[in-house]
Formats: sequence, C-alpha cells, structure tokens
Amino acid sequence: MNADALFKAGKFEQVGRLYEEVLGSDSANLHRRVSADMSGYWPTSSDAEKYLTKARELAPDDKETNGLLADCCIRQDELSRSVSRWRAVGEKGYAEWFAAVSGEPYRIHGDIGRVPWVQMDPVPLVEA
Repeated sequence: MNADALFKAGKFEQVGRLYEEVLGSDSANLHRRVSADMSGYWPTSSDAEKYLTKARELAPDDKETNGLLADCCIRQDELSRSVSRWRAVGEKGYAEWFAAVSGEPYRIHGDIGRVPWVQMDPVPLVEA
C-alpha cells in the first residue's frame, strides 16, 4: 500500500514508518516525492515537520518544500519559525506579516468586542 492510500485509510503510524523507510534510501528526486506526499498531511504534531525538514535537507532551495514547512509551522502556532521559510519561497509579504507577530499568536489583549463570522470555509473571515 502506498503512502496516499495509507493516509486516506487513517493509518498515520504506518505512513510515518513508510516515510522512515523512504528517507533512508538515496534518490535524487526524494525531496519532491516527500514534499508532494506531505502536501496533504497536516497533523499538528511534529511528524509533518520532521519529514519535510528531511526533504528540505535534500533540496534546500525547493520552494514547494519550504512553503509546506512554513504552513506546518503556522499550523503549530509557531508563526515566527515560518518567517525564514516564507523568505526562502520568496513570499516577502507573508514573511513580514508573520515576523510582526509578537507574543502568543491569536491572543487578544485590552478591550474585547464580539465580531460575527462572515464565513468559516475555506478560511475564517470576519468583517471589522
């Protein structure tokens, strides 16, 4: 069974073992394979980051892998760690945006008000 089929079946531990095997092999295009497979794998654990980091070590300038790593950091609420990855992708705006966040992300300080959600899918959106 390939990694995609295992992932779709919810067998994440087996997916991890498969990537461990793949990362042990030597292939010129391994970074692309791992990056492509990981693009649909977004756990909040460090699993995705671990495999994507290995893929980036094989091809440090690969924009797709760096972008996936940036997203991975954001999904773990580690916005400042995503900055260097956004710069490697050439996304200056995202790099500046996430570099400007200080303290705990998504934490509101001071006066609090309520704003209704305009939409939740594909991303949360409010009008303020």
